[in-house]
Amino acid sequence: MTELSNKLEELANVKKEYAYGDTMSIARISELLGMSPEELEREAVRSFLLKELRKVRAEAEAIMSRYGVKSIEELDGKVRRGELRETDVLEDLMRLDYLLDREERLKELLKEMEG
Repeated sequence: MTELSNKLEELANVKKEYAYGDTMSIARISELLGMSPEELEREAVRSFLLKELRKVRAEAEAIMSRYGVKSIEELDGKVRRGELRETDVLEDLMRLDYLLDREERLKELLKEMEG
């Protein structure tokens, strides 16, 4: 066996702990689902990324909705025109900027997984 094969086999045998204290290996779960450990891990990561993307998007949309805008540029424009005070929205602006950056990174990761 190659070193990579050995590492994959070792990874497949790693025990994962679950909320109720039970442990089940990736190998056992993949066997029960009729898929390879690699497929299971890939699907688990993809599901996690999609879940994170939904959470990030929902929080970003909630912030934009609060100010009646559809983008960070619109929110910034309201501040520049004096419709909103920067001190009142600064925290939300910074959070929105972070969320939008995270959203892009999550999309990039999903695209990499598919490519």
